Amino acid sequence: MALVTRGGARVIVCRPEICQNTMALPRGIIGSMMLGPTSDFGAQLRGVFLAPIEGSRFSHMLVVNPTIEETARNYCLDGDFEWVATNDELQVPASVSLMLGGREEYRDDFIDYQVSLSDETYVSEDIMNYIEDATMEHGCSPEVYHLLPTLRFNFETANLMLLPEDWVRREDDGNCVYLVSETASEDFLVIGRDMLRNAGVLFDYENLRIGFCEPQ
Repeated sequence: MALVTRGGARVIVCRPEICQNTMALPRGIIGSMMLGPTSDFGAQLRGVFLAPIEGSRFSHMLVVNPTIEETARNYCLDGDFEWVATNDELQVPASVSLMLGGREEYRDDFIDYQVSLSDETYVSEDIMNYIEDATMEHGCSPEVYHLLPTLRFNFETANLMLLPEDWVRREDDGNCVYLVSETASEDFLVIGRDMLRNAGVLFDYENLRIGFCEPQ
């Protein structure tokens, strides 16, 4: 893991084996990722940016206290973020659509989602049952991904698309391993870091909003 300072922002680049275990990250970063400015950074924490690194031995880059305009210009394909307002606990209302062949096969009701940089992603029982049934029927090899649903999180001002390869993978023994789990809480669901491998995400704690963009 590399930690450098760039223009007042702290940049953390994680190797996959480290990023897969968030407890290996500095405690202050864990607090910022989960709860906003309640960590060792204290009142100095204004925001965190997460970006996947394509074709690198590193999996993600974390930028603490980024400059929003510079971050969008340097990392976002369109040069800007799609912003979603959050509540004080960084939760956002969203519905979830299961898309197949461009059609909406199922739509879950609106519920608060915690967008988090922790590992875990939790969806509703209905969503989990649907994707488990689909993988039991078709399997989870790359050859049949087109038969499995795409998960689309519908926020008020943005959408987040998760392709089948984003939420399930095939092990060497042929078993399907889900990167999502059924929720244990009825209060809110969670979109974890593993679900954000194809998006740049900026947590703006000062303005209680989250920005999404397609990486360059």
